[in-house]
Amino acid sequence: MLVFASEYKLQPSRRVVPAGRVIIQTKNIGEDDHNLAVRAANGHVLKVTPVIRSGGLATLRLSLRPGRYWLVCTIPGHEAHGMVRAFIVKRPVPKVVKRVRKGT
Repeated sequence: MLVFASEYKLQPSRRVVPAGRVIIQTKNIGEDDHNLAVRAANGHVLKVTPVIRSGGLATLRLSLRPGRYWLVCTIPGHEAHGMVRAFIVKRPVPKVVKRVRKGT
């Protein structure tokens, strides 16, 4: 998932991701410093980037179970100004393999 951070919004490239290993790249396209935290539904912060300066990029790698999570900028005052977005983690859909018999 790619997330663009600016004053004062977060724009994720996706709202739904498959469960398991998730990579979140955050690009600061704003002028102010930002960061990105992943918060579970219970409020626990699972992981947070260091401060991302204007034009900078940071990457989070984490393993997520199905559920609702929040992307949040934890720079003081930024969440209150709207830098928070929900996203959903869903179980991956199993692939269905159809066998074709020769001669049919």
